[in-house]
Amino acid sequence: MAYLLALNPAVLSQALPGELGEQNPLQNGSTTFPLQVSVQSVADTANAPGGYGTSSDNEGTLGGPLQIEVEPGPGEEIGELTEVTLTSFAFLGGSGDGNSVASVSESYTFDGTNVPILSYTMSGGNFYYSAYNGPSAPVVTTLFVPVGATFTLSITASCSATFPDPLGEGEGAEAGDVVVSSVTVVSPDIAVTSMSFDASGGVDYGYAISGADLPEATTVALYWASGTTTDTEIGSPIATTTTDTAQGTYPLQASPDLGDRPEGAEYLLAVADPDNDITPADPSKVAALALPDVDSMPMSFDAVGDVNYGYTISNADLPQPTTVDLYWASGTTTDTEIGSPIATTTTDTAQGTYPLEEARSELGIPPAGAEYILAVVDPDGEFQPSGNPDGVQFLQLPELDVSSFVLHPDPANRWASNPNFAGGVDFTSPLNV
Repeated sequence: MAYLLALNPAVLSQALPGELGEQNPLQNGSTTFPLQVSVQSVADTANAPGGYGTSSDNEGTLGGPLQIEVEPGPGEEIGELTEVTLTSFAFLGGSGDGNSVASVSESYTFDGTNVPILSYTMSGGNFYYSAYNGPSAPVVTTLFVPVGATFTLSITASCSATFPDPLGEGEGAEAGDVVVSSVTVVSPDIAVTSMSFDASGGVDYGYAISGADLPEATTVALYWASGTTTDTEIGSPIATTTTDTAQGTYPLQASPDLGDRPEGAEYLLAVADPDNDITPADPSKVAALALPDVDSMPMSFDAVGDVNYGYTISNADLPQPTTVDLYWASGTTTDTEIGSPIATTTTDTAQGTYPLEEARSELGIPPAGAEYILAVVDPDGEFQPSGNPDGVQFLQLPELDVSSFVLHPDPANRWASNPNFAGGVDFTSPLNV
């Protein structure tokens, strides 16, 4: 966080401890400067022999304009905007039989322009004003100052009391005023809130602004990424949102249709202020959401010809179920599928390994051209990278080739046990899978 540096610290030494000063010890190089100017004037018979025409005038200042420079904190760069808040209170009072006048003023100068903060003048016999208790109290002024820039603060308090009673009879006159001011530098902070999938497969995320309002809007961007840091981003942002500037928490949502998941993408990243225009790079400006990987398991025939296959879910739970489909196919890729699925299974959503089996009797007769059975996980590509080879497994169908063929023309009378067995064909065929 940026901090304040007094370029003329001798002025600080003239600031009296007051209501704010007691809470915030005065020191150079702090994020807060508490300041106070206090004066008092008294006119009565004790101030002049005979008590005729007595008067008293006093004025107090900080000893000159206080020159304040905003210094960069860790990780901050010269020129970054930071918020400076000036909080001021004024107290004026007068009493007695004479005439009292109390006056206070405060202003700051930045970039060649003088801006009044407060100015009060009161006079009379008896009066009292407290900005602390009044409708305008306290007076809070905010300015945005680049880190490394300088501004000045001026505070003046004056008062006078006059007791002109020639006979010296009465209570005299008294006036006094106090200005208490606190200068605080507050660096705005923007961070990304946690990310999660919603029930529809969309993404809930957001951002929070704290410490101070942003001097200007920035953006929150959503990226595909291979890891959890900004140097693992893949391509341009999927979505970009312009932020608000006021302090608060702002939820955002991305629809389930984020486009094709690119190869190598294992996370979604939400990045606040991606160009670091408002605050330096910081881990709090990045949130990551692991993407689920759902893959097909190797396939095989068991001893009775049933098909063993399955799927795995890893890296993260699925936000919602998908399917595993079995197809006849002429090749080993999804563009060789023949017809509709032989079987469709709805997946679980939790991470794990899920074996499946399809009975030989349920497969039916392979259509013409079918040489493989394909198991395809997440066939619509909702959770898989585009063209993910791990989402498809294949099983080659066995081929029957006749290697020898012999005709038996035996007459029926040679098969007395069963004439129906007379004659026939002998052939051999290797099983190729």
